[in-house]
Amino acid sequence: MSAMICTVGLNPTPVALAVLTSKPRPDDVLLVCSTASQPVADRLIEVLGALLPDTAFRSFPVGSGASWRATYAALVGEMPEPPYLLDYTGGTTSMTMAAVKLHLEDHESVAAGGASLRSYIDEQSGEQVYDSGAATGVDTAVLTINLLALLHCIELSLDTMLGKPKLILPQDKQLVETFVDATRSAVQKQAITDEWEAAWCGIGLGEVFARLRPTPEATKSEREGVFVELVSLAAAIASGCCEEIAFDVEAREDAQDDVISQFDVIARSGHRVVCIESKKGYLDTRDDLGHRMSTALKVFGGAARVQIHLLSTPDNQLPLTAYEQEVNSWKHAIPELDRVHLIHTFSKPSAADLRGHSASRSTGRGVDPLGAMIERLRLDLPAPSPAIGRSVPDQGVLPMTKPEFGTVMVAVGGSPILNGLILDNESRTVHVAGPRQTTQRVTAGSAVELADTTNLSAHAVWRAAWTKQPEAVLPTSSKKSAAAGLLRYAHESGAAIEHLLPRGEREFGNGITSPLSVPPRWHALLTDPGRRRAQGPCGLYQPYGTDGAVWQPDTLIERVVLQDLAARWSGVDGVTVFLATDIGVRATAPVIVTHRFHAFAVGSPFGGNTIKWPLARSLTALQATVLNARFGPAVRTWVALTDRARDECDAAQRDRWFALWDRLHMLSGVEEGDLAGAPWTAADLDAEIARYLGTAPPELA
Repeated sequence: MSAMICTVGLNPTPVALAVLTSKPRPDDVLLVCSTASQPVADRLIEVLGALLPDTAFRSFPVGSGASWRATYAALVGEMPEPPYLLDYTGGTTSMTMAAVKLHLEDHESVAAGGASLRSYIDEQSGEQVYDSGAATGVDTAVLTINLLALLHCIELSLDTMLGKPKLILPQDKQLVETFVDATRSAVQKQAITDEWEAAWCGIGLGEVFARLRPTPEATKSEREGVFVELVSLAAAIASGCCEEIAFDVEAREDAQDDVISQFDVIARSGHRVVCIESKKGYLDTRDDLGHRMSTALKVFGGAARVQIHLLSTPDNQLPLTAYEQEVNSWKHAIPELDRVHLIHTFSKPSAADLRGHSASRSTGRGVDPLGAMIERLRLDLPAPSPAIGRSVPDQGVLPMTKPEFGTVMVAVGGSPILNGLILDNESRTVHVAGPRQTTQRVTAGSAVELADTTNLSAHAVWRAAWTKQPEAVLPTSSKKSAAAGLLRYAHESGAAIEHLLPRGEREFGNGITSPLSVPPRWHALLTDPGRRRAQGPCGLYQPYGTDGAVWQPDTLIERVVLQDLAARWSGVDGVTVFLATDIGVRATAPVIVTHRFHAFAVGSPFGGNTIKWPLARSLTALQATVLNARFGPAVRTWVALTDRARDECDAAQRDRWFALWDRLHMLSGVEEGDLAGAPWTAADLDAEIARYLGTAPPELA
């Protein structure tokens, strides 16, 4: 009998991939989850249990998962008899630390401490990477678009599903070239032509084309909509990289009638999914952008990507190009938007034509839009990693001379805020493990010693730790794989394991906690254009009350509400308020209120004459994702809602809003007991900010 332990977070896909890839397939799987991820574990048991009837699944909740020592104590006695497999991809860093430490203790008699039995899933490379250094491609043989959605509690209804063998293009390259050329010609003419229909028949998909093409009774608007959707479908087919393609898809949460999203085309290769939106215009895309990204992630997990294919007309070419360039400029401030790509269906205007339009840089993709669509699909859906994987010899425990006293090792890859806290509050010599370029950027201006590694795998960081031999390790600020490498070194060498706790505290190896003395450098992180630019929104904020803290009019935010809030909080002792001066971050976090170790980001996307509920939900979800990635648990996200918003919000909208609010609490790492409804008044919001920051609220005028 073989057993497996998996730590579970809010994304079920890595856990499913870990179980499906493990060879031999485990007979018993224990899902270690927090209170917040318990529903995810339940769903995994339901879906994987039906898929793998010979495997027994059960869950084990460990509370909030915030304390690694509490999680460790809870897991003692629950682990199976060794040897057993451990996948630590999901869950909190504390859950990973506890599970890895127990696994190390249970496998002391196994070669290399059981390193070949511990692994994590790298969704981007599509590999299951072991602590021994070996890796293998994930097994996606049983995955489908529907199964990935079901794992996320989403039910799909669709018009058309294409899979193998229909998606295998003919061996006759001439037929394929004819199909691509006919599609390109249709794009140039912006019309469904007889030549294009014949090309669909030539690759064996004439029946699909006939079913999807608009009827003679269709309006001009309906014909345009179907045309651009057919172009997107043709690009997905011609890319040759898709295992499945779904057309005209509606996504609903289980047991609910409300459609949370509609996707024109969904393409899948392995565990990766691209959701394609085919648009006739561009004005609604701005309001839709973050929503499409957040719903794609909600339905398919972290490996999902979004493409928006825009149909141009003679009267919208110039503003559409300018808008595409504006969105691309946001990616400098919001790297998460790199998941989203816009491609439009016309030749790029000249630079002279663009004068007078806001634009930062050109993508150069307009000359051959079909070629750009196919190229982008091949980039977003790369070929799966070889199943044979790679192997790196594990040398076992390296010879230890004696630990270097007065030293501690961390690894890059986590939140810059946490890295900065360690460096600013550490009197000992700090060794920082990670690729040289990354570590130099993160530690710029700090007195540290670099431990250069080729990557942040557990194996590479473990070897780096043995090279430096510190007396303590601090895994909190690292990627989970790097944390596992530090923990393996600590287990073998006897080095102390330390941990950063919420609210500015540190836990030492003996379990004693002590407050940190130096809070994050909020001013440098938010205003200095040269500091850690690649790691967060830097040089994009100014302190409230300074000359640079001026907002230009735009329709993304309700300025009066936010300026009133900034004015109130700027008068509170010990508080500094920062205003976003760049449109890229103003869309997601226009105001950040800071006090010692924590910050509170506030937005209010309700500009204009009507409440923009899709935009509000979209940017709020994006805000939580961006700030959580940039600052970790140090930043809480919220949205300032006005009395007008409350009055115009119907019951259905309010239910959806509260559901999103719960999601934001989870992303912010807030204890479940602190969950509350959204504050609808200035007084409610002030009380929420004060409670989180640990300060007195301002007095309302």
